Amino acid sequence: MPPWRRRKKARGGDGLKVAGQGVHLLSIAGTGVDATGQPLKGVEIEVTIEGISKTFDTKTKKMGKFNLRVPFKDTQYLANARLDGFRHVNTTVATTQDGNLLVEITMEEDSGPVEGAVPVGEKAEAEPEVTEEQVAAVEAYNEAVRAMKAGDRELAKAKFTEATATDPELEEALSALAAIAYEDKDWETVADATEKLLRLQPDELRTLQMAYVANYMTGNADGLASAARRLAELDPPMVERDMMRNANSSFERGKTDLCRALMEVAVEARPDLAEAQLQLGLCCNDQGDSNCAKGAFSAFLELAPEHAEAEMVRSLLDYLE
Repeated sequence: MPPWRRRKKARGGDGLKVAGQGVHLLSIAGTGVDATGQPLKGVEIEVTIEGISKTFDTKTKKMGKFNLRVPFKDTQYLANARLDGFRHVNTTVATTQDGNLLVEITMEEDSGPVEGAVPVGEKAEAEPEVTEEQVAAVEAYNEAVRAMKAGDRELAKAKFTEATATDPELEEALSALAAIAYEDKDWETVADATEKLLRLQPDELRTLQMAYVANYMTGNADGLASAARRLAELDPPMVERDMMRNANSSFERGKTDLCRALMEVAVEARPDLAEAQLQLGLCCNDQGDSNCAKGAFSAFLELAPEHAEAEMVRSLLDYLE
């Protein structure tokens, strides 16, 4: 076998192991209206939960609607509503048949006109309205959480998928779907979920790690390079700890596109890493890219002229010239 076709024996496994769990949430939805039933915009809604010191708050939007995601807790939820010119309202939140929470708050005038109230049909600026799709996504997410608690992983996964399809920006559902798919080794689903998550949280280390593994396992060189490049910045030891090992394994299995993607990231992050230059040269040479191979081999010899593989690399360079 010619020296440039030599394969190194892979050392260790094929990637990181990352796991995680989603956050159990409930949706509290409702409306704020005046005594005549007209919707009010800008009502401050503050929810307190027995046993939790933190409060959760939002404001009613156009048509008096609001939707607030809060942690699930099998206890009492209380809502306090405030708006200038109206009396404060304290009320208990009712549980609906699907397990979500619903409240209608009627505000009685205290005195004078109400500044900030938006009558029906008047244009509301700046604050986006909670859409039916967002509410439906939260409901699907909550069904998934209940399914997980009941031990029905198949239903939970289906509902997490439904939630993310309905609202692609529901981070809790995307995180939960990625985690359960990771445990199932459903790499296509992990790759898709983490791609969406990284648009919302580009520096989330756990998400990047799952994206790295999923794209490596599915053979997506572009997705792998993208995750690897950010990981090299956030977790520099990973370049030697994982990327070298995974590139070596990919080269051994003939997956030179994955090997090259990883080693291009590695030499960007660590141009002084002789082994990365060597592995990049071997990958490029296998792909028939002589310019890339010559550049990497020359860099390797400059960094490590006495390396055990130096003579083999000099022979390769002579051949490529």
